[in-house]
This record gives sequence, structure tokens and C-alpha cells, in this order.
Amino acid sequence: MLGDAVFSLFLALYQSMLLVFLAREAGLRPSGIGLVLSGMGCGALLGALLATRVAARVGQGRVIWPASLATCPSTALMPVARPGWSLYVAAAGPAALSLGGVVRVVA
Repeated sequence: MLGDAVFSLFLALYQSMLLVFLAREAGLRPSGIGLVLSGMGCGALLGALLATRVAARVGQGRVIWPASLATCPSTALMPVARPGWSLYVAAAGPAALSLGGVVRVVA
């Protein structure tokens, strides 16, 4: 339960800073920010579709921490992104974070 609270706290902090970063540092317009956030939604949808299969194969208790540990490091791609193609490659990080977060919560 404490792990969920800590994960949720840092996820909220990350998402708040992500909006500021995308607007100020990356220079994205609202439509570009929307595309990045839509990628997070797609990751969450994919996580919801895979969660029961992964939990059935690995076990519910065994999937909780590895789901987060495997996907959270990908968010480190975003701070190194610059305007251009690298920004969209880095947008896969938040999508992976959403995937892992949903798998963790469903399990």
C-alpha cells in the first residue's frame, strides 16, 4: 500500500512537470502535447489488455514490482529530448510508464 502511494505521488509530479517541459523546453504546441499524452493513454490501454494475461502467466504478486521497475526507467528518455524527431522517440517513455502502471494496478 505504501508502494502504491509513493508511485502515485511521483507519477503525479512527473506528469505535472511533463506538461511544463513539453511546452517550455521542447516548444510543443498544444496539439503536440496532446499527441504525447495520447501516447500515454495508448500505453495504458495496452497495459489493460495485457494485465490479466501477464498476471496469469507470472502470478499476481510477482508482477507488481517488475512491471514498474521495467517501465519506469524509460521515462528518463524525456529530459534528453530536443525539438524534432528525438522528442517523439522519447514520448515512448511515458507510454511505457502508463503500460507498466496499469499492469501493476490491475494485478
